[in-house]
Amino acid sequence: MARKDATLLGIDLHEHEIRVVQIKGRANKATITKVGRAPMPAGGIVRGKVMQPASVAIALRLLMNSMDIGSASRAVIGVMGDTTTLRTLPVPPVPDSDLSTIVTGEVEHYGIVKTDGGTHAYLRLFPPPRNVEADQNPDPSDVKPVNVTIVALEEDIIVNLREATHEANITIDAIEPTQYGMYRALMVSAAQASSAFGLMINPANTDIAISYKGNLVAYRRVDVGSRAMLLNAQVKSDYGYVDPNRDIFEDDSDKEESYEPELNYQAVDNLSIEVQRTLDYYQREFPTVGIGDRILIAIDDSRLAPLAEELSQRLGVTVEIVQPPTGPGDNTEATTEILSGAGPIYAAAYGLATQGQVLSRVPRIDLFTKERITVQKAETKRNFRGSIVTSLIAILLGGLGYSLYSRQIATLEADIKQKHDQMTLIRQTTDKEKEQRAREAMQFKGLRHEGVPLTAMMDYIANNLNSATGLSQVTVLPDLTVLISGEAVNQQSLITTLETLQHCPVIKDLQTISFNQLPEEVGYGVAFQFRGKTVSIDRLAFPEDVKPAEPTKTTEAPKIVEVGKKK
Repeated sequence: MARKDATLLGIDLHEHEIRVVQIKGRANKATITKVGRAPMPAGGIVRGKVMQPASVAIALRLLMNSMDIGSASRAVIGVMGDTTTLRTLPVPPVPDSDLSTIVTGEVEHYGIVKTDGGTHAYLRLFPPPRNVEADQNPDPSDVKPVNVTIVALEEDIIVNLREATHEANITIDAIEPTQYGMYRALMVSAAQASSAFGLMINPANTDIAISYKGNLVAYRRVDVGSRAMLLNAQVKSDYGYVDPNRDIFEDDSDKEESYEPELNYQAVDNLSIEVQRTLDYYQREFPTVGIGDRILIAIDDSRLAPLAEELSQRLGVTVEIVQPPTGPGDNTEATTEILSGAGPIYAAAYGLATQGQVLSRVPRIDLFTKERITVQKAETKRNFRGSIVTSLIAILLGGLGYSLYSRQIATLEADIKQKHDQMTLIRQTTDKEKEQRAREAMQFKGLRHEGVPLTAMMDYIANNLNSATGLSQVTVLPDLTVLISGEAVNQQSLITTLETLQHCPVIKDLQTISFNQLPEEVGYGVAFQFRGKTVSIDRLAFPEDVKPAEPTKTTEAPKIVEVGKKK
């Protein structure tokens, strides 16, 4: 059977837009199958951190639905430079197998990761030879010190990102710095060059990377980003130039907005000075590496297109903006979008999703490894404990059953030997006992289904549901799972409905499990389904002046008490 092509998404959660690139790879060939972008909900991401996981999840899911990307997709998620800590350290020269342990010790020693759930990854740097002779005839005995660039990510960033992707039904394959994804896209453009000098621009900062013969020579960060280099606060999207702080669900189709891109030349000067210092240092230290004749830049905002010419004039070298490469096997619509002028802003998402030969030169660094291992360990422990408990129960029941049946057999044998006529009486007694047990079993089966506070639930929904949302069905399953289906006029109404129902006192853990834009022939709006948990009636605490056995009406919502504290 032929192996199915591996499909991976690269998701760039930029503060203004969500950008997605889907790449299908097989062997060493990779093709771009889909690209797409959509506005980021207002306040969804602030300074690189997901602040509203539910809003981001809905926007991401709607974008993927519009791109016809199925559920449970595997994705590499990018995190912006605001949220990552970057630090370069020298470590003792050790085998590659021991380098991870050494780096972990250094991270703990310097306190680079501040939270228990935080994580880190590292990039090994390979300094080039200082002269032509050493480059052509390297000495194997020449042991050089090892430098690594450490990337750290704190726990709260990972938790919020995991929540948003979970609600969007996306499986995280890895978490990488967005600018490192840009570096991978940059290396695709510099495939034929022996050395490359690249700038990867994010809102808060710019990363500088130097490579020589496929190896990373240096990686540093400069605190000048697209926020500082753009004077106009408006953002370019599919819907025109808009205010990034506005409500994306607001209907502003009648508004006319003008826009003229303008660079902050003071910030551009600061960036060019830092780039020139880096060029001067490495050209002086490593004259064999010709890094000064061409610079590649990856941008996160299409308004930065004039930056290439500005840097070229200041540095006196050729500066080129990179974008995802296109080929004959790529999807036609994806190719059209990339070549339309929007291509450069997809560089990060493309680099995150890239597979095949590029990964052998720019391997993946995963900031989700620790989280994944923790979850796997917890599941293993839970399964192991469950197996032990099940085995113990089975042994106890088996021993108890064996003891009971042995006594019954001994009694029956003694009765048969004593009196033959008692056998009939014993049979009748046994039949009566079986009938009684059968009746008790039927009674237990009928009574084991506990009631649920459906009236309180529906009263809350009826009193708090807004006019822009309608419910089509509310279902309570035997395991106390609540399924709520309905339709909302727009995405904002959907989010408001979810937040409102999450405060219902008899529903907990309410989450979105599906939502889809209604087909045009049906109407406008979003169909959705929520899932949560309710409780049985015996866990409700009624007011003291009302007897539980008597029907009553009360304006207060029932209170939920913990099991074991029922009055």
